[in-house]
Amino acid sequence: MTDELEARTGLAMSDFRFYSVSHSIEPNAHSLGGHSIGLTGAFITLCEGDELTEDQVLAAITHEVGHHAGGALRFSAVLTWLALPYWTTAFLVREAVEWKPWLRLALPAALAAAGVVLLLHGSTLVRVAVILAVVALIAVPVLAGAWSQREEFSADEYAVDHDCGPGLRSYLRQFEHLDVAAHEVGDTAG
Repeated sequence: MTDELEARTGLAMSDFRFYSVSHSIEPNAHSLGGHSIGLTGAFITLCEGDELTEDQVLAAITHEVGHHAGGALRFSAVLTWLALPYWTTAFLVREAVEWKPWLRLALPAALAAAGVVLLLHGSTLVRVAVILAVVALIAVPVLAGAWSQREEFSADEYAVDHDCGPGLRSYLRQFEHLDVAAHEVGDTAG
């Protein structure tokens, strides 16, 4: 399969490292830094069980190669590190709400009250910090989501441009949770 990938992309697959990422039960592949591609255990199982066609596997991996070929992973890594405090906080809040459902209302109310008190009675530096925190709270998920979506479409386009459109479309349509992405690729994969 690496010969076919090299023929389609013009890139040496020996420059890439493939890893098994067993923590996910969803069949998927992920672009990682350093020309690495992670394949979930479920993806590998489907490949070994011949539940994915060769075209589907080629398309999924070509899509991941597209992330590397575009050079966007460097910026994505920086964005991930900048967003890490937000995602960590969001995870902790989600866990706290699961633990104590009444926190769903109490936590935002307490944070809003603390923000108002700090804005009214804090120093200029504290006020600026509160305003920046609120802007970041709104901007980080929007910017990260927009960038991620842009990069996914770019990698889809790369796969389509390298003769993997039909395989990518059928791969995406095979999984219900990816229906929206399959519809989008279907428009360009023709």
